[in-house]
Amino acid sequence: MLTDDVFALPVAPPSPRRPAVPVLASLAPVLGGVALWLITGSMFALWFAVLGPVIALGGLLDSLRARRRERRRHEREYALALQSLRERLDASLERRRTALEARHPDVAGFASAPDEVWRPVPERAATVIVGRGDRESGIAVGGDPAGRDAAARLRADANVLRRAPVTVPWRDGLAVRGPGPLAEAVARALLIQLCLIHPPRALRIVGTTPEGWGWVDRLPHRGDDTEGDGGALRLCLGAPRERAEDSGDVVLAWHDEAGALDPRCAALIEAGSPLRAELRIGTVTAALEPEALGSAQAAAIASSLAARARALHPSSPEAVAAVRDLWRADGVGVPGRLVVALGMGRTPVLVDLVGDGPHAVVAGVTGAGKSELLTTWITSLCRAYTTTEVTFLLADFKGGVSFEALSALPHVTGVITDLDGDGADRAISSLRAEMRRRERILAGAGVRHIAEAGLLLPRLVVVVDEFAALVSDLPDLQRVFTDIAARGRALGIHLILGTQRVTGVVREGILANAPLRIALRAADDADSRTLLGTPAAARLPGGEAARGRALIRRAADSSPVIAQIPRTVAEDLAMVVAEVAHQERPRASWLPPLPSLIRAGELPAQGEDTIPLGIADDPAAQSRLGVGLRMGERGLVVVGGAGSGKSAILRLVASHGREATILTQAGEAAWDAVARGATDPPRLLLVDDVDRLLAGFGHDYAAELTDRLEALIRRAGTGGPTVVLTTRRVSGAVARLVEGLPRRAVLGFPSRAEHVAAGGDGHSFSVRGPGRGMLDGLETQFGWTPHDAGEAEASPEPPAWLPARHTAVIARDPHGVRARLREAWAGTGVPVLLRADAAASGDAAPEDPPRVVVGEPAHWQAHWRDLQRTIAEGQVVVDASCPDALRTLLGERDLPPWAQPGAGRAWLWRAGRGARRVLLTPAKR
Repeated sequence: MLTDDVFALPVAPPSPRRPAVPVLASLAPVLGGVALWLITGSMFALWFAVLGPVIALGGLLDSLRARRRERRRHEREYALALQSLRERLDASLERRRTALEARHPDVAGFASAPDEVWRPVPERAATVIVGRGDRESGIAVGGDPAGRDAAARLRADANVLRRAPVTVPWRDGLAVRGPGPLAEAVARALLIQLCLIHPPRALRIVGTTPEGWGWVDRLPHRGDDTEGDGGALRLCLGAPRERAEDSGDVVLAWHDEAGALDPRCAALIEAGSPLRAELRIGTVTAALEPEALGSAQAAAIASSLAARARALHPSSPEAVAAVRDLWRADGVGVPGRLVVALGMGRTPVLVDLVGDGPHAVVAGVTGAGKSELLTTWITSLCRAYTTTEVTFLLADFKGGVSFEALSALPHVTGVITDLDGDGADRAISSLRAEMRRRERILAGAGVRHIAEAGLLLPRLVVVVDEFAALVSDLPDLQRVFTDIAARGRALGIHLILGTQRVTGVVREGILANAPLRIALRAADDADSRTLLGTPAAARLPGGEAARGRALIRRAADSSPVIAQIPRTVAEDLAMVVAEVAHQERPRASWLPPLPSLIRAGELPAQGEDTIPLGIADDPAAQSRLGVGLRMGERGLVVVGGAGSGKSAILRLVASHGREATILTQAGEAAWDAVARGATDPPRLLLVDDVDRLLAGFGHDYAAELTDRLEALIRRAGTGGPTVVLTTRRVSGAVARLVEGLPRRAVLGFPSRAEHVAAGGDGHSFSVRGPGRGMLDGLETQFGWTPHDAGEAEASPEPPAWLPARHTAVIARDPHGVRARLREAWAGTGVPVLLRADAAASGDAAPEDPPRVVVGEPAHWQAHWRDLQRTIAEGQVVVDASCPDALRTLLGERDLPPWAQPGAGRAWLWRAGRGARRVLLTPAKR
């Protein structure tokens, strides 16, 4: 307090003396008048005696008037003295208030004097302003007020400094209680004031960010004591009904009116209204006007402080270094290692995947900058090392956009995504094959570790963005990565696994072999502790300003090192691509996925007796091989859904001109071809959609056709045909045929259930394009040939029939058949009669010219003797519309050749010779 001012009350004016009565002056005229009266005897002389009292009264009145004037003069002088004293006191009080405000500014004070932010001032750091109120001024006013109220009030006013900053020690904890929004606003002002007083190195805000207080993460004070600033005080925030964490040194809490107070807070502010609050410290209470701050104001100040931190401390984590500056850092690109400057701390933070690894785990919540970190790491390694030293396999399970641009780098031998279908599964098999290949190469060179092999093998870095999604889709990958984590150091295979969470995602077997750990903002304390052994990552600030802020713990680090990871923008990547474009692309550890279309002419030759079918992918052997159908083997069944390419495979086989018989639909041609096969089997029998073909025949014909096909399949490969069937379903009669063929190609199906029902492995199910399927345990893309290649030949028309003898025609529509026969046989002279007309004209003699009698089965059943006479002397024709008549009227037990109903077909039957198909009349139009 100021002590150079001395004040004293002015002396109060004394009360004026009462005026004395002029007795002698009054008696003189009286005595003179009496004397004259005695001398003269004149009564007029007594008037002189009257003048005495008059003179006495006038003198008294004159004294009283003078006394009153003197008193007023003294009072004026006294009031002027008091006014002067008050002005001096007010000036002194204002100087004291200004000095206090300068020494202890509130948020508004810092706003008007920004140079005061983080400036060390004695006594400022130990206290915080909780509002404005009355406090002792420290001014002493001497003198006696002499009972004067004005003097007493002046002395009392001089002892109080009104609307002065009220400060309290804050390190024993602060609490605010009041209506929810008001308590939050007052707490916001207290927190911002503390951040304006203390630089980040002196104060760190730790613990969970309260709901609605996201702006706190923008503050440069947000985080943990990870930079070795052992003197930094840690401040925890406690929201209503949420206890502040115990990891801090000081607690700032706020409660609603019904909330219980945090016992760790010594000072309590009871906020009743925006203009009225009460401060309680122990048994002492004081009224004050609190300072309040809105969320938007707090957020703006937080951003301003973050910018100030970056400007004042360019080497701090709050400052973002350009990635190109880190490329030029000392120690980058050490031969035989994988050293890059990954981020900027107090100095560039060097990370060696070989020495600090051999594997790394990178964790962080969405938006923390995980993908940008991986991109920067990969790009920096590609710039520092050649393709003979390091190669990459990138797995992006966040939609395929994180690593898309990196494929232009020659070091990157492949990028797989969650959009690749079974591409990730191929990569698993390829990784196993790559490990076996490296073991063979190292063993052949007589070394056990890649470090002893020189440039014999480049190191392979497998980078996964979103490891949790990868192992969720492919659980078997956990075992593969655990194996790589255990054996990868010697083989030169390194893992960099990015994930949002670590707990429950990354197995202990991987973590134990991944000492290089990088944590951006963690989801919770448990994840941070699992990865780093400290909850520090959960305290890292969030928001765009802190994106890329990371804690890096290497094998030799006793505690994590904080760093800001720079972003690699498109211009940076283009620069690196241009610099390394001349480098030779290394051998890929896996082949790219099979093409979706392979034309027949592009298939590799399979030998003279083998028909090329397609190209199979064998990732376990890191190779591709041609697959084919060898003439003389039993054959192949192709199972697939609609549009899967089954018919295209059949066309491909037929296009090689190996005397193929092609059956594509139910009909006379299919029946006849199978019937001929019993005595003269074709070299190659192709049946398209055998399930649909069988369904196109009636039940009896389908059963007979199945038996005949099964007989052909049993003979296949041993003097019989090579059989290729396609089908959509493997059930019923089709299952008997499929079981007879040793090889099965499973093409695409719309659902897993159909895929499994067709004989496919449920694990291998995926939505496949046309011509893609599994054959002999390998994924295969079958060749494609145009639609006009290998089409089935049409069956020749059966011979036209003309009667040479008396003939009975059995038809369901005798009138229609008679009309068509008369039209077809016009000019032949052959009479065509209905059964009723023939009965009226009498029976024909054997020597009579041939005649044809048409009747329904029921009519011939009723005139059995006439039918028998015709059978004995002539012939019987049964229309294809009533095949049952062969058995019921003629007693024929063998199935006749299949005839197309409605196409003018019929069977010519003779006793003992069976039935043969004939063309009775032209087809109906």
